Amino acid sequence: MPRSKAETALVEAEQHWAAGEIPPAREAYRRARLHFHEVDDKGGEARSLARLGELEHRQGHLAQARELLAEARALLAGEADAIAQADILVLLGELDRSEKKLGDARVALESAGRIYQGAGDIGGEIQVKLRLGWVASSEGREDMALDAFKDAEKLARQAGDDLAGGQALMALADIERRLNRLDLAHQAMAQALTLFKTSGDVLDEAAATAELATLARDLGERAQAVEGYQKSAHLFAAAGDLKGEALVLLALARLEYGHDSMAARRAAEHAVQLLERVNDLDHLAQAKTLLAGL
Repeated sequence: MPRSKAETALVEAEQHWAAGEIPPAREAYRRARLHFHEVDDKGGEARSLARLGELEHRQGHLAQARELLAEARALLAGEADAIAQADILVLLGELDRSEKKLGDARVALESAGRIYQGAGDIGGEIQVKLRLGWVASSEGREDMALDAFKDAEKLARQAGDDLAGGQALMALADIERRLNRLDLAHQAMAQALTLFKTSGDVLDEAAATAELATLARDLGERAQAVEGYQKSAHLFAAAGDLKGEALVLLALARLEYGHDSMAARRAAEHAVQLLERVNDLDHLAQAKTLLAGL
């Protein structure tokens, strides 16, 4: 069956966003919303607005994001699709966390969790548990964060969701590292890496590999850290994530600084080139400062 004009516009929006083409992604989401409105499809209209709200959130436009998400939620008022309402509550919870409204974030996420649980949506429950863990982490409540991430990992195992399980273990490892329990952090991160490889998620595999390299660095295992950062950079490059590759190269340059100046320079120069392409001015300044000292 051919796609409708609305669905076609949504697909185009997702493709533009994935390519980092934000203005055309915005325009396509708005076009999708209009087409859904024309056929009185409130669910599709709300979905378009929610994705646009999420995009604006990622761009740092928090007020615009909240307005769009509120409009999407209003469209679903009285509609039978409880899962769609929960999805928007999750996005609102994320937005609240970005705005440091941690109590509001917890309320929104717990409300979404109850809806997912009632509907038997384990995937939704997992995402709520992960986000509740991040909220607790932002509050400095590491015990609650650990419990939430463990719950998320358990649910992911029950669902056979390797990707979500890896994300939960990665979050768990981050808390263990902050608590200076590096052996437990390494164990969790290694398990996460295995799951990401199984699921075929190259970006998360690259991120987990970089985190393992950082743990090796912190444990004084410099050669292992260098190897890990190099492998992570290659994975990010293969996935087309220029910023991820650049940040790993910057970490590698810092590690090589004072040990292998030629390797440090190569990594820093490549990081500068990539950061210029993605217009990340803060990290670009850091990379140039490092390069100037070599």
